[in-house]
Amino acid sequence: MFSRLLPDTSPIRFYERGQPYFELTNFAEYPIQLDGKTWPTSEHYFQAQKFVGTPYEEQVRNSPRARDAFDISRRPDVTPWLRNDWEKVKLDVMYKALLAKFSQHNNLRDMLVKTGDRQLIEHTSMDSYWGDGGDGRGQNNLGQLLMKVRTELAPRRQPSSSGSSNSARSPTDRLLPREHAAVKNESSSPGNTDCCSCSCVMM
Repeated sequence: MFSRLLPDTSPIRFYERGQPYFELTNFAEYPIQLDGKTWPTSEHYFQAQKFVGTPYEEQVRNSPRARDAFDISRRPDVTPWLRNDWEKVKLDVMYKALLAKFSQHNNLRDMLVKTGDRQLIEHTSMDSYWGDGGDGRGQNNLGQLLMKVRTELAPRRQPSSSGSSNSARSPTDRLLPREHAAVKNESSSPGNTDCCSCSCVMM
């Protein structure tokens, strides 16, 4: 009975279409607005950024599906146009795409935030950089960035004014005037070395 009261802390593994949390993948069909343009998916944006300033940028953006965008970026006639700094910037580009995706679609933001503190893992043997490699030994960079976006989008908890003011008051502050005077007189009497400050309470 008590186990049902505990939050689920198990990892969330995602990858396959039709399975739970497929929306976390870049192939999920959620358009994003970035750099003054509309991108059919976050995958379109990510792949196109490999070829910024070349004709292939728009070719990737206008491809029908995320899979097509992925395939274009790997064509032998396209790969020579890969930007020189790609290895340095690709994590930042992915984070930018993910932040746009989950901040521009309320249902996606809610779903991501509701995963709480659970670990997010792209579970696939096809990728050991963005995913876990299928055996858990991959870098799981997509999952790591999703958790970073989740932290960014989660509502900030504001301490209540009443709670903060009460926590700053000592126990004697809540006594009636007569009782407060008695405590004050006792603590100031000669030979009394007992500590009466609430700061000595072991937390």
